[in-house]
Amino acid sequence: MGQKSNPNCVRLGFNKNWLSRWNSPDRKHAALWILEDEKIRKFLNKECRDGILAQIEIDRFINLQGVWTLSITLHLIEIGLYNHGETKNKLVRMLRRLTNKKWEINLIFLELKNPGVSSIVLANEVVELLEARTPLRMVMKKTIKKAMYSGARGVKIQVSGRINGADMARIESCTEGEIPCSTLRADIEYCYRVARTTYGVLGVKVWVNRGLYFGSYFAPMPDRVRVYRDETGKYLISQGN
Repeated sequence: MGQKSNPNCVRLGFNKNWLSRWNSPDRKHAALWILEDEKIRKFLNKECRDGILAQIEIDRFINLQGVWTLSITLHLIEIGLYNHGETKNKLVRMLRRLTNKKWEINLIFLELKNPGVSSIVLANEVVELLEARTPLRMVMKKTIKKAMYSGARGVKIQVSGRINGADMARIESCTEGEIPCSTLRADIEYCYRVARTTYGVLGVKVWVNRGLYFGSYFAPMPDRVRVYRDETGKYLISQGN
């Protein structure tokens, strides 16, 4: 079942967090806030296309002064274009039109430390190259090579549709390294994108394995892991070949 489910959803609360975090007082507010979140994400993905927006986190809360605060965190490859006061204020003004006037909007820009292992960034690059009519095999090898050089433990890319303008649709995939979808400790990031080409629509899926997650830190994936108890009853992990 590991191949059937979304790796991001399966790991929520374990080594991944929700992208929208808030508690609504009733069902009516919940429906309105879900709709607002969707509008915000569509707007920001359209406006921040130049900076290659990787992820959007939305938090809604009431601070100690009783002010309703809407905090939006944008994870970008480059924040130089959007971190200026004028550009930031312009985005805040446009976001106020999409949301309720009572919200105090706080916009935060964060730069990705290692964009080469982000499935969203890799999927966007694959889509751009396919829309520019680059051969599929070349696109896959180039993207996987970049991710592995950036420190990924495994990468899988799957493209479906009328590949290279063929009359019959098919599915092609390329994998390097390990993608243990059933291992919940493995930090696997998944992304799905659509490439709109002149000969049809192509579906692009990307899986990236960034290593095993051991509590408060990440460790590179060992060849063999053994869990045992010592004399005091504590659980220990040994790694070896």
